[in-house]
Parts: sequence; C-alpha cells; structure tokens
Amino acid sequence: MSTHQVPQKATLEVVAAVILHNGRILLTQRSHPPKLAGFWEFPGGKCEPGEKPAQSLERELFEELGIKVQVGPLLFTSHYPHNNPPLILHFFKCKIIRGRPKPLECSAMAWVLPHEISSYKLPEPDSQFVDWLLSQSSV
Repeated sequence: MSTHQVPQKATLEVVAAVILHNGRILLTQRSHPPKLAGFWEFPGGKCEPGEKPAQSLERELFEELGIKVQVGPLLFTSHYPHNNPPLILHFFKCKIIRGRPKPLECSAMAWVLPHEISSYKLPEPDSQFVDWLLSQSSV
C-alpha cells in the first residue's frame, strides 16, 4: 500500500501599511480582482520571492500610491490557513517621508478616523485587524 501525500500549498505573505495623518488612517479601494473590487483595505500587497516584508511594503506603496515610506513596527499579523492559498497578512505602522498619496493602482483612497473604519466594506483580514486596532487604548 502506497502513501499519497497531499502537496502543501505555498503560503501567500502579504503586507499592509497603517499610515496616520492628522488622526486619520489611509484606506484604499480595490479595483481588482473582481471578487474584491470595491472593497476598502489598508494599502500594501504581496511579498515577492526573496523580499523582506519592509521591502515589499516600500515597493508596493510606491507602485500603488507614488509615496516613499519609512516602515515602522509590526502592529498585527493575521493568519488565514483555510484561504486558497493560505494567507499571512502583516500590518506595519508606516510614515510617509516623500510624496503625497495618489490612487495610481486603486479606485480611490480615503483618510478615515479610526472609529469610522468599520463603516467601510473591508475584506476579512483587514476587518480582523480593525477589531484589534479599535480595542487598543490609542492608535
């Protein structure tokens, strides 16, 4: 009798930026893929092979919003093992050091007060982070 092993799905590592300005947090609206178009999220994207999370975030924010950021501390990590492929999403506090955000690869962007974020349609990984964020004493 032979044993058949199911191949392990590669985990998708994603990074997201929590950018504060005048007490507001930057959200961007997705334009793709179709099942997520219209959802709001924290800007960021997939880590490319060989990239460290901070490098991915710097690259993604430049591509999506035309800004240079200083990546600060890791705030929260979400794990979604049942996603296809499994997903790990890291949220980092970031500071804009050059440029003004423009929606280059997203439908729109908004500066939102923390208590208003939950009124935006967010994908589950972002909602989990918002729940944690709102439970903290200060943002």
